[in-house]
Amino acid sequence: MPSESAQVAFHDEVVTFTRAQKLYGRGVGYVDVHLLAGAAIDQCQFWSLDERLNAVATRIAIAVNPGLEDVGGALQQREGRNYILAGNTMRNVAASSSKILNGKCLCGSIHYEVEDQFRYSLNCHCSNCRRATGGAFKPFAGIERGKLNICDGADRLLIFGDESGHDAHCGKCGSLLYSLVRDATFIHVTLGTLIDSPSIRPTAHIFVGSKAPWYTITDDLPQYEELP
Repeated sequence: MPSESAQVAFHDEVVTFTRAQKLYGRGVGYVDVHLLAGAAIDQCQFWSLDERLNAVATRIAIAVNPGLEDVGGALQQREGRNYILAGNTMRNVAASSSKILNGKCLCGSIHYEVEDQFRYSLNCHCSNCRRATGGAFKPFAGIERGKLNICDGADRLLIFGDESGHDAHCGKCGSLLYSLVRDATFIHVTLGTLIDSPSIRPTAHIFVGSKAPWYTITDDLPQYEELP
């Protein structure tokens, strides 16, 4: 059995590896990763680091996607499609379990990634959203906070608000990238900053009681004076 310090180091390696592959927020959390790492220590104690990480990656992949099973050192979907080599388990499973969308600010100083698993999408006409965007309304999509990752330029964010809720702008060009809402549990991504097209589309107009008087809504989406 490895020493306690070796186990701690292995846990840290696994957690770092998992975070780098952006599997947090996909059904696997910090504690789950530690448990999975610990369960593999006995089996993997004489393996190389890459072999140990691949073994734990396999466990995590199956935990994230029950439609996978370990078949001869590779992961295979039970429907008989899409073989995933163990050496690339983490990255490939991340890609297969959910499409990743890319977004950025106007000047390109800040780039982000978000899972294409938005829970809802709306057009907000409230005065605050109009002022924040400079537009007639703000099209946005809501998703759990952990499913968005700032992959470049996090230190250049300009935060308007506090830890419980805020708007996140680029500190250089001013683009509104997202809003932290619902007691800091959800993110409202401004759809105009996405590079890739999301699966979801806005389903309603909200706060139309506050909409700009010079703008006329011409589509057939439901309209709500405030929230539905």
